[in-house]
Amino acid sequence: MTSGLDGAVRLWNRESFKEERQIVVPHDGIGSSAISPDGKWIITGSRPSIQPDPGIITVWDAATGKEKGTLKGPTRKVNGLAISPDGKFAAMGGGFINQLGEVKIFDLTTGNEVATFHEDKEWVGCVTFSADGRWLVSGSGWTRKLPGELRIWDMKTLRGKGE
Repeated sequence: MTSGLDGAVRLWNRESFKEERQIVVPHDGIGSSAISPDGKWIITGSRPSIQPDPGIITVWDAATGKEKGTLKGPTRKVNGLAISPDGKFAAMGGGFINQLGEVKIFDLTTGNEVATFHEDKEWVGCVTFSADGRWLVSGSGWTRKLPGELRIWDMKTLRGKGE
């Protein structure tokens, strides 16, 4: 799977390397995307061209390319997305340069936001879950003013474990 600022998600055949399907996202372009471990769901996050418009996280059916809904909550553009190994949670990292970053965690079965973190001094560019799903790691920063930060979040307690 690939996605980009052209607003398209492309699903590729692993053997022939040919494009099998394309999903066109009707928003400003895709800042990030993720596919569930079972391959059934895709989530995309928009990158609004106008600051400080919030990003939009959309859930798609990977087999049909049909929109299944949106995850409400981002207050900044979406820079990074991840789906937990068990497929139950989605994590979003976002923000704009020179503004506080944002990490949000969503329950994919209900679509509800379960946690929000605003500890990052700069925009959050990436998020990923550990292989066992216990930890979420977020990366932020990299500006001329501030060094980058890595934060580790405990998915059982929804609390940070340091920088």
